[in-house]
This record gives sequence, C-alpha cells and structure tokens, in this order.
Amino acid sequence: MKRYLDQVTLGQAIECMITSFPPPERTAQVPILQAKGMITTAPVYAGYTVPSADVAAMDGFAICSRETTGARDQVPISLSTAVPVNTGNPIPRGCDAVVMIEDCWLEDGRPHIRKGIAPGMNIRKKGEDLSGGELILPRDHLIRPTDIGVLAACGITEVEVKQISIGVIPTGSELIVSGTLPGPGQVVESNSILIEAMLGGRGVVCTRYPHIPDDPDLIKEKVTTALGVHDLVIVTGGSSAGTRDYCETALAELGEVLFHGVAIKPGKPALLAKIDDKPVIGLPGYPLAAHLVLRELVIPLLRTWGAVKPQAGQLCRVELGQNTVSDCGFDEFINLSIGRVSGRYVGLHQSRGASVQMSLVRSNGYLHIPASVEGYEAGSAVDAVVTAGMDEVERTLLIAGVHGEPLDLLGSAVKAWGGTLLPCFCRRENGIQGLLQRICHATMIDSPIPSQGPPRPMIRVPFGGQGLVTLHLAKLQVGIVSKEGLGIEDLAGRTIIEMPASSPEEEVFENALRRCRLANASAQIKTEEVMKHIGGIAQTVSDGLVDAGIGTSQSAAPFGLSFVPLGFISYDLLIDEDLSRDEPIASMIAAISSPEYREALERSGYITDFTGEIYHLPPCPGVGPSDEIPW
Repeated sequence: MKRYLDQVTLGQAIECMITSFPPPERTAQVPILQAKGMITTAPVYAGYTVPSADVAAMDGFAICSRETTGARDQVPISLSTAVPVNTGNPIPRGCDAVVMIEDCWLEDGRPHIRKGIAPGMNIRKKGEDLSGGELILPRDHLIRPTDIGVLAACGITEVEVKQISIGVIPTGSELIVSGTLPGPGQVVESNSILIEAMLGGRGVVCTRYPHIPDDPDLIKEKVTTALGVHDLVIVTGGSSAGTRDYCETALAELGEVLFHGVAIKPGKPALLAKIDDKPVIGLPGYPLAAHLVLRELVIPLLRTWGAVKPQAGQLCRVELGQNTVSDCGFDEFINLSIGRVSGRYVGLHQSRGASVQMSLVRSNGYLHIPASVEGYEAGSAVDAVVTAGMDEVERTLLIAGVHGEPLDLLGSAVKAWGGTLLPCFCRRENGIQGLLQRICHATMIDSPIPSQGPPRPMIRVPFGGQGLVTLHLAKLQVGIVSKEGLGIEDLAGRTIIEMPASSPEEEVFENALRRCRLANASAQIKTEEVMKHIGGIAQTVSDGLVDAGIGTSQSAAPFGLSFVPLGFISYDLLIDEDLSRDEPIASMIAAISSPEYREALERSGYITDFTGEIYHLPPCPGVGPSDEIPW
C-alpha cells in the first residue's frame, strides 16, 4: 500500500519551505488603484511641491492682516483691500491672511469684521504638505487606500511593487467547471478559485490553468510549463495515498520531494517539491484541507518573500460548548461559531469533515489544538482566533438544533436588523441541552402537529424546561408526492424514499398510517435509501427511482407530480425567557415578527398564521431528563 513518505510537523514544514526557497526578485509597475495591499520595492518621492503656492484654506476674503488691528465688537472695521477667494485659490500679492466669509458681513460693498486677524490665518503655505523630492512612501511599505490618495495628489499614477506569480493546476478526473450541474461521481472544481480569492490582492498574481485528469504524464507536462513562467506552482488534488493520486510520483520524477505528509488536520496529504529551484506545493483535494494548507503553509511562505505583510488574527477567550477530541501528535484546526451568551464568549465547533465547505461559511473563528494536546472538555476556556472581527461576534446569534429552511430565511432577516445568525446543527435533544447550559442563544426544533389550532409541539426538555419558551417560526404542510396520485392507503407494495429515523416527516407518515388503521401496512411498504439529487425528493420521484416520497406541494408542482396532504410540521425556536430582552436575541425576535420575514416564508410555501407568537412551557416538576413534556 502506498504511504506518506516523510510526515513532518507543522513547524518543520514551515521551516523547510522558508529555508529552501529564497524570495524571488519579481517586480511590477502597476497603476496606483491596483496597488492596494501590495508592497513597494523602492522609496517613492514627490515629483512637485504640494501645495505649489500659498492658497486659501477657507472661502472668504484675502486681506492684509494689518488692516484688522483694533477691530472688536463695538468697533467694527471696514476692509478696503479685501479680495474674494474660494478654498484653494492662490493668495493675491500683498495679502497675508484670509477672513472666513461667516466671520464678516458686507456693507456698502465692503466686508466688515469685529475681530482682528493674525498673519497667516486660514492660509495653506507653499509646501505645507510635501516639498518636491520629499519621501512619500519608504521601501517595503504596505500600500493602504490613504497612501493611494496621497500618491494621486502628488501626480503619481504608477508605483513599483513586489509581485509573486503563482500558477494553479487543478487535477482530478472527477472535476467539472463551476456553473455545470454535477452528475454522479462528479465534483465542481472550486479549489483554484479559492486559492485566487485568498491570495489575490496581496501582491500575488494567480494564473488558474484548466483542470486536468488524473494522469501523471499530463501533470508533469503542466507543472513543467507553469514553472517556466511562475515563481510558485500549486497543484490541487492527487496528493493523498490513493491508487489514483499521482501528484507525488509525477513531482518526484521532475525534481525532489522535500516532504509528503504534514501532521495537521485537516490537510495531512500536503506535499512540497523542489523543481528547478522553485517550490511546487501539492494541496489536498478536500476544500477545508486546501484552505488550511493555504492559510498555515502557503501564506507564511509568501510573507517571508515580502509579498504579504503579517496579519495577526485577533484572539478571543472562549468557553467551548462541546467536548473537543484531537489526535495527539497532530496540530488540528477546528472552525468555530463564536458568540456572546450570558455575558461570556462561547465557541461551538462546526463539522470537522474536510469536505464540508459550509463549515467555513457558518464559522467566524477557529481553534488551534497543538500536537501535544489531546483535546479539551466542554466548558474549557481556550484562545480562539476570530476571523470576522469582534464587532460581528458581539452581534452573532448561535442557534443549535435541527436544520430547516425557516432558519435559513431567518438568517437573512436577522442581517437586515444588523445581526448574524450562525447555525450549529445537532440532534434536537443535544440542542435543548445546550440551551439549558446557556451555550447557545436558541435551539431550533421541528415537530409534527395537528392541523388545527396554534402549533404546540411535543418536546422533551430536562428538568421541566423551567424558564424556556417556544417562539413559533412557521408551519409546513407535508404529504405524499407521486406520479399516480397515491394516497396513504395505496402505498402497500410500493417503494417510498426512506425517511430519517425519528424525523418529523417519519412521524407524520406513521401518524397517518395509524389514523387510517393501516399500522400493518408499513411492513408492506418498501423503503429505498436514495441519494438526494439537486432537486431533492420530488426530483427522485420524477426520475422514477421510487414510487413516492414525503414532500410538499411546492416541491411537487415543478415536476408535474401529485400531492396528497398528510399533516403539518411546526418549526419553532426554543429560547430562555430571561435572555429574550438581551441583544442580539431581542433583534432576532423583532426580525421574526417583521413583514419581510413572513413574506419570505410564504413565498417558500410556509404557513405564517402564528409566526412570531411565544408559548410558555407549562411547569412539569416531575419530568426527568428524557421525559416528554405534554402541552
């Protein structure tokens, strides 16, 4: 079996990269509007004096200050030599001050004043900002927007900057271009776009090559071509130890593989080769792993090359909401959703799978677990790196529990109220437990409910749910989606998409069977575990893979399928009433009650009769940790 060659630590990998490759000497002359974030290669000097003459700093009248001697409230003075000027006008010969237009009045065609004016008042002297030949920017300076404004004011239109050229080569026979609908076994190529997005604007020019299949000869050809024009080449995919991972073999034939395998998670398959004295970096194909290797290995190299200035992440002391286990011997990086709950910062980790790109979208920070640490227990205080800014963390809502479209729509509504909603998906019971421990602001629950009256779901809450209330989001009618108009009584001997165990859809289905006294019919219904298509359940039924599925009328209509209703699902937020007036929970409640949120729900087929209403859990002093609380 193929194995990683020489797995190294994160520190060893960084040191190897830095010591093996000195900075390239590439420079570029770029327009100043493109120079933001780039670094100067030489001092930049002013070509002329700014301002080039004495000019008025205010609108008013240029005067000889001697004329104002003795002016006071009771003894106003008429100015005979005053010349009208606007801001920026040259000062006329014989004048040495400017009186602001609001400090005088006109009488008999002349300005009058009631106070004396000192020489030089309201005048910008020649060269006050810069003299010709004076230094504007030093060498190795990170160019900021304010610098660009000064350069423009001095007539400078271009500046010489350090530049790094990177060639990016995606590999993988399964890849298709972005914007194409993937079929079974196909994957949209996004890593090269991620690389350009992360490194672009940092003095780095990325050239993305078309993706190539898993072919060692093609890999060698493309890498050789790229090395001829770039300072650094990044190959994505094919760096692991599978039977179709040819990156390491191809690079070894072109040069020397310095390491293959880094003790980091995710990102272990990363590799580094030296070919023609240039670095070639192999990135894992999984997006989270590729992102981590870019941040922890590639950007540090670019910093030592002088193309990227160090940017220290802001540290935040957070309390971990979950047990966080890590393999000893690996530096592990875990994406966190961070928010302020009950007066302290809490961090909930997102999915740790290397292929789950949405964990980056749903996080605003990350935790680095050193190789010497085996993890942290829930409640541990740790230093996390904030990636979104502390002001956004203060406005972040942490929502645990199940996933549902009403929560997705609420995220947009909360944004309109100045907040950010970060969902942390888990089982309903775990979400409720997290709410009781005050490690989240709310918990999303979904439950089957009767069709009539207000939504009052059955939920399990430890210790009677004291102090908890439900905030209703929406109801959704669900039923049987089929080509033939199948009802509940027609399903015996038919195939239906398997529903997740204990899901509200399954409960609605089982309740419908019981109401029709077809309890034994469930044994005759064949369930099929079918991978969801982009179109979901209705698409699967339309493709003829199954006879029926549990869906909505909105999902059935575009495919011309019939819909037979069975029941309703209620989507609610469980919140702590004591915290309901605190920000950002109060803003969330206001967003839920907004007309915009109701309209968004209704456009997606949800029922909003009771949206925004709050229901108190009745006291149940005898209820244990897993007992069901009746409404």
